[in-house]
Amino acid sequence: MKNKLILLFMLLILITGCVKKVENPKIEIKKNQAVKTISFDDKKIENLEIKDAKITESDGISVFTANVFNVSQNEENIESVIIKLKDKDNNDLISLIGYIGGTIKSNDHKQIISNLDLILDDVEIVEYEIERF
Repeated sequence: MKNKLILLFMLLILITGCVKKVENPKIEIKKNQAVKTISFDDKKIENLEIKDAKITESDGISVFTANVFNVSQNEENIESVIIKLKDKDNNDLISLIGYIGGTIKSNDHKQIISNLDLILDDVEIVEYEIERF
């Protein structure tokens, strides 16, 4: 009986020594790349003011955002805002559509958000065109 106990103990040591311990898997966390923001001056077009317009770039994605305010005493029916992005020499780089799709009440606003999978480092000028219903 004593020999069986010693044999069992040795077998347990042998098995424990052969089993490889599994370590926690490595988790790679990428540091956020720099976020670049290009801001534009506010502009008034007809009864609308476009404020806080900017392009934010991160990880190869650009996002154009702006707030469209109705500064008139009447409701404004707006389908969309055409956003023309240009370089310093006034050459067209790209045109975006900022969909509004409805009425902006007097002294109210709507936000435009337009995503692109392009880096727009050369943008220096923005022009807008209002499309109504």
